[in-house]
Amino acid sequence: MGKTLRDCCLACIARNISTISRLGTFLSVRDKEILLERLCWHGLLTTQSIPYVTYHLFSDTLQRVNLSYCNQVDDKLLEVLSQSGCRPKHVTVHHCPNVTNRGIISLSKILWDVEGLKLRRLEQITSEGIQSIASKSLKYLNLRRCHGITDAGLIAIIRNCPNIEKLNVNRLHKLTDASIVCIAETLGSRLVELDARELTFITSKSTMAIGDNCPNLTRAVFESCVKLEGDGLIHSIHSRLWLLW
Repeated sequence: MGKTLRDCCLACIARNISTISRLGTFLSVRDKEILLERLCWHGLLTTQSIPYVTYHLFSDTLQRVNLSYCNQVDDKLLEVLSQSGCRPKHVTVHHCPNVTNRGIISLSKILWDVEGLKLRRLEQITSEGIQSIASKSLKYLNLRRCHGITDAGLIAIIRNCPNIEKLNVNRLHKLTDASIVCIAETLGSRLVELDARELTFITSKSTMAIGDNCPNLTRAVFESCVKLEGDGLIHSIHSRLWLLW
């Protein structure tokens, strides 16, 4: 299947962003979002292009920001984004190895209205980076493979975002029962999905808390949680949870 004319135009713009005058005034909000994604995917956020990217694409109307698989996304870029005045509804920062706590703290300043947040595979992120994130609108949170996050950070973000419905803490190896109990007690009936794979420190105390506090949970994954025992799982099943172990 061939590319559409729109796709061809956006690809051309992505490669010539530094030479097109007043570019931002001719692009729709969705076009800006798509261009930003493609610039990341194709490694086109170069030192030369970044000033033009921030000038033409970072605006207060952005609703979706997807920064994925890009070594060129760093703290400085996130700081500039946070100064753009945008209040996006959906934000993804995925596998960007040069992003640290400093960048996530800057990003948190524009997340008051965010509904979906994916901070995945950010190796330099610790609890310090996520503790400042707060949004009553947040429904979906994915922190998969941010190995530096501990109970302190997870508990802080859960308490700051108490309306989460879908949560992914897959491979946050430092988490203990304290985090899962906080999730259960804080999110309660609002929680409908939980991915807690490979949490090697959690025990039956976690699954019992989920069973007692989350009656609307339809899917919970505890695969490779090696310390879980049968009593906690049976308790959860009797509480009508759908468990994958």
